[in-house]
Amino acid sequence: MVGQGEIGQSDIVALDSMMAALCSEIGSLVAELAGGLQALSAGRIDPHADARQDVDAWIGQIDRLGLDMRRAESLMARQIARLDAETGPLIALADQPPATRRSARFLPQLRRQDPQAERLKREQQVVAGLGRQLSPTDGLISILEAQQAFLKLQLPLCEARLDEALTCLKILADPKRRSGDDIEMETRIERLALCIDLLQDLTDLLIEAMVGVNLMVGKLRLDAQQRVLSISALLGDVSIEDSLFASEASLPRLAPLFARARRRLLSVGGVATAKLRLDEAFRRRMAGSRQARAG
Repeated sequence: MVGQGEIGQSDIVALDSMMAALCSEIGSLVAELAGGLQALSAGRIDPHADARQDVDAWIGQIDRLGLDMRRAESLMARQIARLDAETGPLIALADQPPATRRSARFLPQLRRQDPQAERLKREQQVVAGLGRQLSPTDGLISILEAQQAFLKLQLPLCEARLDEALTCLKILADPKRRSGDDIEMETRIERLALCIDLLQDLTDLLIEAMVGVNLMVGKLRLDAQQRVLSISALLGDVSIEDSLFASEASLPRLAPLFARARRRLLSVGGVATAKLRLDEAFRRRMAGSRQARAG
């Protein structure tokens, strides 16, 4: 049975498709704006042509892209929060003491219940619950790492075009290099400055998206470390990858955690301290995202 906090494969597929579409939209707009800037800098655009329609379209695209990026981040963050909300109670269940039996005289069968067997059953439930979280955790990390890699490719392209355009604008605007009544040059400068502003807005969006992606990847990895550490402690000498719920082959992004768990290199205290800091940053980010959508 799938619990309230668990994410199914269909959720992962839907998120992956949504993020891929968003990356495609970002890539097209970056290429379009960067190409426009490069053409303007090289003087390959007719200064007499009316570019207002293109500019208005770009402004609309950037605004819509900003909303789409915030929605995508919010949806991804909610899935991460759903998983996290289930992890805490599962771990707490493992530490729960045996049930008090004040009314055992009315239920003789409970007197014969072995506390050790009761605890073992509870631990098996915890291991199964945490184990079911590993596959969606790995899937979410995979989606976010793909977006992370994509943004890392787009940002240098934006920055390179911006540097070229700013250098060109500085040269064109130099009073020593042009006459004051050069209308054609004034038009080119005005259009170049506007496109620079637009690409800068888009670059700022990508940087902000990168901050969010980095935060979510960091939280997912730390949450995964907590889950693997708890499972490893409960299983004892049983190899994680030989258990029924997961294997390193099917969870490649969590494989290093499995190896560290076997070598006793995961620290409960270290995870708890880091998680406090990262969870607070994650909550602030989610709150900011909700405010942005409401605005």
